[in-house]
Amino acid sequence: MDEENIVRDLEVSDSTRTLKASYFVEHGVLHASIEGRVFRLPVGDDTSADAVHRLLVGNLQTRAWRKRMATHWRRPAPRIHLSVVVDPPTMDCPKTRADG
Repeated sequence: MDEENIVRDLEVSDSTRTLKASYFVEHGVLHASIEGRVFRLPVGDDTSADAVHRLLVGNLQTRAWRKRMATHWRRPAPRIHLSVVVDPPTMDCPKTRADG
């Protein structure tokens, strides 16, 4: 069991970004602060450090995915040239009863 009410820091980095978290356990609840956002999770079978590490790695992966998607959607759309062929209107219309 983790020691309760002791604030700990954890840092995770990938090749481009570093994230830091401060966390503590109180009454069986893990409180983790990552960039101003507070996460509250029940303490599980793993250590608090492992849970916070997974939160940080997941946050880094989400940011990387969002960056890839933003880059993808910022690319200009390929130009598509459409040719529309319209048949000229014909004067041959079917007659109705009203036409006689």
